[in-house]
Amino acid sequence: ANIQTTSASCSFQLPYAQQFVMHGIYLCRSGVDASAYLIRLSNTEGIGCYSFDRCKFGSKGIDLDSNTYRTEVTSSRLCGYVSIGKARMVSLTNSVMNHGACGYSSYGHGFTCQWADVMNIENVEVFSPAATSSSQAYPLCLSDNYAEGVECTIRNVTQTVRINGTSGQYVPQLLKVQGYISLVVCGITTKTGS
Repeated sequence: ANIQTTSASCSFQLPYAQQFVMHGIYLCRSGVDASAYLIRLSNTEGIGCYSFDRCKFGSKGIDLDSNTYRTEVTSSRLCGYVSIGKARMVSLTNSVMNHGACGYSSYGHGFTCQWADVMNIENVEVFSPAATSSSQAYPLCLSDNYAEGVECTIRNVTQTVRINGTSGQYVPQLLKVQGYISLVVCGITTKTGS
């Protein structure tokens, strides 16, 4: 199933959601820049459990995950997908994200969480254009402040940087993680793609 927005400032906001599951969804923008996170789970109690499995995040027509994509990314359409406040558990598994924050965007992260007690990121593929600056926008921003989470597991995350068709000279950053008591990271790969 596809969920898309054609409005730059539109968000699906669930400030009191305690459980949220997204499975097999292509969440995308269509012809608009990121002026808001597409999904905003802003529970401040830290009791929510949120799961994203077999999802794709992107923008229609900017398919960096396609081996035939050769066009330079010049807009901030490939960012600002999911924003989570405080959570008990967050899981992102078996998913694909096209991410590139070009120009200024205060919604530059792809998938961001203020903090979670338990964070699980597994089998995620990120496709990014070569960056034109050393941006502080992360496809995976897994702790956006210094609050302490208990456990974070990151396994089998691959970032493919598309060089052709871009004027970028920097490898874009992949993830930001801090403040977890236990952190397990294995199988992180960054490679270039034609």
